[in-house]
Amino acid sequence: MIKRYEEKLKTDLATEEQKARIEKLKADNIYSFEHDDEYIYSAFLDQYGIDLKDIKHLHWWKFKSPFKGLKEDNLICKIMRYRIYNYN
Repeated sequence: MIKRYEEKLKTDLATEEQKARIEKLKADNIYSFEHDDEYIYSAFLDQYGIDLKDIKHLHWWKFKSPFKGLKEDNLICKIMRYRIYNYN
C-alpha cells in the first residue's frame, strides 16, 4: 500500500522539494507499533478475525504479510494515508 501511494506521489509531484519529501517518507515511518497498536489490533480482528493478544509467538513474516494486505477501509490504513498526504 505504501508503495502505491509513493508511486502516485512521485508522478504527481514535480519540484525537487516535493521529491525530497518523498525520500524523507521512505526514512520515516507512517505507522508506529507503539502508538498505533490499538488500530492495528482492531484491523486484524475486524478483517481476519485474528485476536493478536491470543497469539503467544508470531513470526514477523506472518505478521507483515497480513498487515500489508489490510483493506483501505480499516482505520489504520486511513491514518497511514493521512500521514502520507500530510507530507505534502
